[in-house]
Amino acid sequence: MNIYVRKNSVDLFKYLSKEEIEDLNFNIERIEVNSNCRIEILKDSVYIIKKGLVTISLEEDKKEVMTLSEGEIFGEESVFENETFLSYFSETSVDLERISLNLSILEESNSMNSKINAALNDSLVEKLIRINEIKKRGC
Repeated sequence: MNIYVRKNSVDLFKYLSKEEIEDLNFNIERIEVNSNCRIEILKDSVYIIKKGLVTISLEEDKKEVMTLSEGEIFGEESVFENETFLSYFSETSVDLERISLNLSILEESNSMNSKINAALNDSLVEKLIRINEIKKRGC
């Protein structure tokens, strides 16, 4: 199991202009999940962990992939891909921020879609760097 700490600075819209952010018409909702519960991922949403731990596992064999902590983002594959093969479970009580995106606007604007993908990629690169550092140390 990989647990690593990240900066609580996920900014999904950091590459968008003010006008693009206004046009995106997104909604942010706070969600509380009890420990040991499956987290249902909505097709139009990404989730940021504000407090707690979330375990990601493969749906097919329930094999644990990794554990995410405060500041981590997940569920992005449900926005940008047709299918997901991952399941999410609350390891502890979890406070989440669910960001609902207007997918029709993203489908119409390659520019906005690319900018949000770039912000997500920044987040994923930080994860990969930390995982590799953990592996090098033999933890």
